[in-house]
Amino acid sequence: MLNRSPSTRPWLPTLVGMILAVPLLASEDYAPLPEKLTSAKSVYLINDSGDLKAYDKFYKELKTWNRFAIVGSRERADVVMVLTSSSHYALSVTSGTAVSGGGVSSGVATSVAVPSTFLHLKVFESSTADLLWSDATEKWVTSGHAPSKLVSNMRKRMPKVKVLPK
Repeated sequence: MLNRSPSTRPWLPTLVGMILAVPLLASEDYAPLPEKLTSAKSVYLINDSGDLKAYDKFYKELKTWNRFAIVGSRERADVVMVLTSSSHYALSVTSGTAVSGGGVSSGVATSVAVPSTFLHLKVFESSTADLLWSDATEKWVTSGHAPSKLVSNMRKRMPKVKVLPK
């Protein structure tokens, strides 16, 4: 017969502790969002990013969320979402070669600046143009990650409400 005493399973208390801690780690405490944003039902979208693929992906993510009705004019919208982008040079890679021959030196150098591009989302109250929300995320090689991340960041901070009928 096998001995199944607790002393032969020293990992069991650790496992139970990890399982019980998961809900605590998953429930993050976020700063409250402005009521004009949390109560908004309609949104007007503006693409000032210069990236149509990112804008299309952002539009698709908002439609999939089904939290806001996307309208065609600012006058019919509760909030205005503006998508923009920015780039800055985050890294410069330089290499060089020097050759010396009898007191004469010559060299060749190459420098490449590596840009870092960010996609920004700003949400304004439609009638007053007050800024309600702002977020940014780095764009990767493709345009799909950043728009999804921006919507996801807002979505997890918004209070749960009944979604709009399709």
